[in-house]
Amino acid sequence: MSAEEVSLTTNYRFTDVILGPRVCHALRLLPSSALRVRFGDLG
Repeated sequence: MSAEEVSLTTNYRFTDVILGPRVCHALRLLPSSALRVRFGDLG
């Protein structure tokens, strides 16, 4: 993130959240799984 972006998050009181590798991996798989269920590959 640029210094400006960091400043904006501070100004708007954003909270930092760090996701672990397992959560990030699951989030990458979610759209693919949803499409497979919707279009018949898994459902």
